[in-house]
Amino acid sequence: MEINEQKVVQVLQTIKYPPKDQDIVSLNMVKELAFEEKTISFTVVFDSFNNPHEKSIKAKATEQLKAAFGSDIEVKIRAIGKVNVSKMNVKSSAPVKPPKSLPGVKHIIMVTSGKGGVGKSTVAANLAIALANSGNTVGLLDSDMWGPSIPKLLDMENARPGGKKVNGKDVIIPIEKFGIKVISLGFFIKKEDAVIWRGSMVTNALKQLLNDVDWGDLDFMIIDLPPGTG
Repeated sequence: MEINEQKVVQVLQTIKYPPKDQDIVSLNMVKELAFEEKTISFTVVFDSFNNPHEKSIKAKATEQLKAAFGSDIEVKIRAIGKVNVSKMNVKSSAPVKPPKSLPGVKHIIMVTSGKGGVGKSTVAANLAIALANSGNTVGLLDSDMWGPSIPKLLDMENARPGGKKVNGKDVIIPIEKFGIKVISLGFFIKKEDAVIWRGSMVTNALKQLLNDVDWGDLDFMIIDLPPGTG
């Protein structure tokens, strides 16, 4: 059977999400559906991180798609979880006031940790997605020059931002994913080069990503900061 969007959606409509007894298409859980001659790929957005139904949903979807389009097709399914912002118990100081150079940004949330490898970037990415799904305009800045992981988390490792001129000034255009404007140092540097970034190079790079990016009007800017041990 020839692969097309309508037929793929019809197959996915047979996959039910047990907690709500509805199919994953009706629940708007299927995002970024794409297909080539022998490959079908899409993202499934669950209502929680590490959802217990993730493996079974992916297995059933793969099984049904192969049954419909042939066992030789490749099915790529990416799963992400949403964060319920209203239920988060977060203690913080006074809100960070955006600098004058970011007049279109209403609120800035900085995500940091005392050491690396504790899930800081995962929290930043899921918080940004949750805020965007709640109807907010959101920007996500990955400023961890020693190990930018947002591109990997959001499946954007091969992405490269474009540029344009605004009032005679060269600015960077953020890449949009899941309704979020995303910029990461990982878009501009090689992984093996990150360790040599020091002092003024780091400061200047962060200033450029804040001030020389066309962020536009944002309700929230989420900044994934480097770990405190950096």
